[in-house]
Amino acid sequence: MKREVQERSNIIIDMKQQIYVIVWEDSSTAETMYWERLSDIKNEPSVISISVGMIVKESDDNIIVIPHISDIEIEDGVGCGMMTIPKSAILNRIKIEIEL
Repeated sequence: MKREVQERSNIIIDMKQQIYVIVWEDSSTAETMYWERLSDIKNEPSVISISVGMIVKESDDNIIVIPHISDIEIEDGVGCGMMTIPKSAILNRIKIEIEL
């Protein structure tokens, strides 16, 4: 069943200015989850992660990205799936241009 979507002219949140792909370096978990001798521990690499969403808050140290935004017709909307990413971990920030 195809859902009919109405044209909306009352969107408050400016999505065009706020959708980003964030490429960032994250910590990783060791392959083993049991006790092992410190001398046997290997140097595990970090991992590269990608987050996509709206940057809703930004400070000198962090950004907060939210991938799911609802109630965009009202000024304060709601969001779900918040991720705080340290700016020191960000490798690239790519703005995605879209229009609703």
